Amino acid sequence: MPSRTPAYLSRNRVGIYTFQYRFPRRLKTVCPDLKPLFRKSLHTRSRRDAESQAKRWWFIMDELEKRFFNSPEIYGKAIELLSQYKNVEHLPWNQVEELLITLEDDEAVLLEKAIEFKKVQQHELHRLTAEVEFLKQTVKSLSSQPRTTVSTLPEPVLAQESSSDRETVQNLSKPSGHHEG
Repeated sequence: MPSRTPAYLSRNRVGIYTFQYRFPRRLKTVCPDLKPLFRKSLHTRSRRDAESQAKRWWFIMDELEKRFFNSPEIYGKAIELLSQYKNVEHLPWNQVEELLITLEDDEAVLLEKAIEFKKVQQHELHRLTAEVEFLKQTVKSLSSQPRTTVSTLPEPVLAQESSSDRETVQNLSKPSGHHEG
């Protein structure tokens, strides 16, 4: 009987697995703009590969949340501030500054933590993506190499037999008590 697919894995309509991390519902009250799910394509149709990658992503998301934010409310507020910042970061500096000036000191600290959190998250994404790409290339190169079988091994090359080798073999094959005279 096949095992159940974990809740943090889903497949799209073409069969590619996706990692999904559901943020706690209590964050929605603190951060109404927060999307309920973080989704990341795992770029594989293999369930085993997807489960392996998804476990790593689950661990990363959980660890990042614990490392940067000690409560769901603070985490929600930080993500909300990050969302506000992301909406203006591409605009001219005076518009970005308008947002930053309105922040209380604790909100500025939370925003800095959220930005750092996002950088670490992006770094982990790039690292895992590079690792997956390396593994794919390794598998591809291994599968494209011809397999060596017994029939394709070269025949062993026998050395030319010398007369002294023949005499040694003949002497070894004679009974031990018999000598030529």
